[in-house]
Order: sequence, then structure tokens, then C-alpha cells
Amino acid sequence: FEPIGEGFLVTLRGINLNEGQPNDQMVSVRMWVARDVVVTVRVRRIFALEEIRQEILRDEVPPDVGSFLENLIGKLTLRVQEEVLEIAEATDACEDEIAENLATAPSGLGDLRRQVIKLRRYLDPQRSALQKLAGMDLEFMSHTQRLDLRELANRSILAVEELDALRDAKNSGLLDKVVQ
Repeated sequence: FEPIGEGFLVTLRGINLNEGQPNDQMVSVRMWVARDVVVTVRVRRIFALEEIRQEILRDEVPPDVGSFLENLIGKLTLRVQEEVLEIAEATDACEDEIAENLATAPSGLGDLRRQVIKLRRYLDPQRSALQKLAGMDLEFMSHTQRLDLRELANRSILAVEELDALRDAKNSGLLDKVVQ
């Protein structure tokens, strides 16, 4: 997130839902945002932007820049939360498997660890960017929109904290239970 003049540059990331590509290889959208314009640039397909495009084709056009941002960030954040929840549930299943069979580590444990590390690497800067954006007093965003952005920033904080907890659980004893 970088404020410049009357607008700002921001890079946001989303879960990669493109067929044949891993979810933890996140997709990014770079945006220039000002009072009356949003310019987005991306390399890979971003389903959240596709959804907004479909909404626009149905004449459900965001009435202003703040609404567009809130809509996009909300869609990206929801998918992140869903992915983190899936990883947390898979980690719980690994812990259960370890408790039942102390002789071996579950086969997917290494993959889960790598997913946690990759997602956290991308989501921690996004958390910071969303906090900065939510804290800006942008005249083209209403008070309610700024509050909604703060809520989305808080959800990003919770997702990163959950990834931290998953990482810390793996580093501090999950595998200690496995007999080598």
C-alpha cells in the first residue's frame, strides 16, 4: 500500500482458484485507486474480479470506488478465511492421526506446513496493507465504508494469527509426539 497524491497504489492477493494450480500459489491484483477511478492489473485470473465483472454485466455496478474496494476486498478475504479454515481442519485431522498412531507422521503433514508458510508469507503484508488502507481518511470513502474496511482488515489479522498458531503448533510439539 502506497499513498500517492490523491490516490494510492495497492497490491492485494487472493487464493488461486485457477484449475490445475495450487491454492497456496496466490494470485495478485495491482491497483491504482483514486476518487473516480480504479485501474487493475493482473497476470492470472482472479475469481473475485470475475464475480464483480459478472455483477456489472447484470447491472449491479458498484456505485462508487469505495463500494468497489469493499466488494473486492470482501471477496478476497472470504476466500482466504475459507482456505485457512480448511488448513486448520486438515491440521486437526493430522493431530488426531498422530494421537491414534504414535509411530508415524501423517503423510500430508509436510504439505500442510508448506501451505501455512506460503500463505503467511503473502498474507502478512496484505494484512498490513489493509490496516493502512482502513486507517486512511480517504475523502472518497464514506465513514461506513471505512468501518467495513477495518472489519475486513481485522479478518485478515485473524487469518494471519490462525496461520501463526498453526505454524507454531507444528514447530512446538505436533511432531514431538511421533516416535522416531
